[in-house]
Amino acid sequence: MRLAGGVAGGVAWVGLAIVVGMLGLLNLAWQTYVESAGLRLLGVAAQIVLTVAAALAVWGYRGPRTVPSPDGAGYRVWRLRFVIIVVAAFGDLAILVVLILRLVGVISGV
Repeated sequence: MRLAGGVAGGVAWVGLAIVVGMLGLLNLAWQTYVESAGLRLLGVAAQIVLTVAAALAVWGYRGPRTVPSPDGAGYRVWRLRFVIIVVAAFGDLAILVVLILRLVGVISGV
């Protein structure tokens, strides 16, 4: 699956990851005010969709993921674009876990 070609594709995947991450945070904020079980379930379903979209961004990103270390020590570091995508994906996954735990009653303070 290719969102766009070349450098623009990398930027598009990063943009998608940023939007999906922010929507995940908004979903979590909305869930703090929801008391209805039906709306909680709706929030979990929406978060599943957002988590899948973030995973697609990680999978679909075709830009360079690493660069050589700046000090020439032989190791490689992740590029900022790829870091943004991975952080958004892990953040959405963490929010999904919290919402599921709240839905089943393991936690109640969220």
